[in-house]
Amino acid sequence: MVPNTLKDWERLAATISFRSDAFIDGAFVKSASGRTFASLSPIDGRHLADIACCEEEDVNRTVSSARKAFED
Repeated sequence: MVPNTLKDWERLAATISFRSDAFIDGAFVKSASGRTFASLSPIDGRHLADIACCEEEDVNRTVSSARKAFED
């Protein structure tokens, strides 16, 4: 069935899930600290996902991975 009403689109949108881990070295991983922050819909303030809260260690892992990939 092709969604063609507002209710159809709302039902479809309710099934969407968001990736919430950091993407480092070709894989989705938790932040080193395990901390997260809430991502809220700008439309209605609804909670969408808890996103990995990346900090210095995560940035260092990412930069190291990118540097290795670049040099290879």
